[in-house]
Amino acid sequence: MAGRELPEGTCWIKTDLIVQTGTDDRSGALDCLSAQNSEAVLGRKKLLQKGTTKPVVPISPFLPEIHHRVHYRTVMDNIGEPLHHIERLDVAFNALADVVQACKMMCIAGFNHRDLSPGNIIVDKKEGRGRLSDLEFAKDHMSDLPGHHAGTPDFMAVELIENAYGFRGRPPRTVGAIRQLNQTIPLRHNAGHDLESILWIAIFLLYNSLVLDHDMSIERSGDDTLFVKASQQRQYRDELFDPSRRTRIFMGDTNLYDTMLGHFSSPSVQICGDIGHVETMQFKLKATYRVFETVLSEQERGQTRNAVFLSAHNKFEGCLRTISDLFNGEKCKRVDDILWAKRHSQD
Repeated sequence: MAGRELPEGTCWIKTDLIVQTGTDDRSGALDCLSAQNSEAVLGRKKLLQKGTTKPVVPISPFLPEIHHRVHYRTVMDNIGEPLHHIERLDVAFNALADVVQACKMMCIAGFNHRDLSPGNIIVDKKEGRGRLSDLEFAKDHMSDLPGHHAGTPDFMAVELIENAYGFRGRPPRTVGAIRQLNQTIPLRHNAGHDLESILWIAIFLLYNSLVLDHDMSIERSGDDTLFVKASQQRQYRDELFDPSRRTRIFMGDTNLYDTMLGHFSSPSVQICGDIGHVETMQFKLKATYRVFETVLSEQERGQTRNAVFLSAHNKFEGCLRTISDLFNGEKCKRVDDILWAKRHSQD
């Protein structure tokens, strides 16, 4: 497809030839279709509804609802960078606030994203805005398939990792006790779990870049002092994102604010404020989880109650915009870039 000019909104749909022809040719076909072409959409539906067709991907004996896959490629009007490639923290947090808006719209429309991570958030370099991508795991709230969880482990909600509700009307105790408490109601992904992924992404961003001191220019960013700071920040990040540590932090017996404050040497008033806003997001989400989970029932299981998280969406967006303002104009350097430059300078 190199060298071809493509209209905005062009979409490729990759289908197996066995669906189209009935032959066992597994090479696949790649059709260039307009995203606005209703005939293309209807045609695909007809192909999949034919009683004589069978999917190339074998039907799982354990999950029979998983069958034929369709590969999509969409051409957008901008070129962006993944969120974790963004150096400036004011831009990164503003983009993350934009994604909260996108998640709120999905929640209102009745969907959960289910795979939020820095790699699935694209930042428009020209406008500095964030765009949510990779919706292949998105499902509607009414989906009756509890227990099949998706996501990037470092940013998945703790409840999804433990496969158990943690706030059903009583203080969380041990993981085993939580599982026993919830054994009659299977865990279902809800809008709060998407918000919790955003919370962990926000924490990740604070560890992903160093704010350069006013007397430390970009040109000096490869010196030993900066390398030591970057190495230490990377170590602290890895410790905090250990699954058991994340569980303790979110479920209650480890204080997030104190933990993060101890990771930043001589923390400035700015950093203290940033961590404070992150903790505010955590408190709001945990309170909303309690409201959501206290009245869960086997019959309904929260399918129609995701709207209770809309106030948490608003709180998250406000906190992230404030953090962005606190970093406005600050020079930053990605920890990965500092470590990479040091390693290659020694080669």
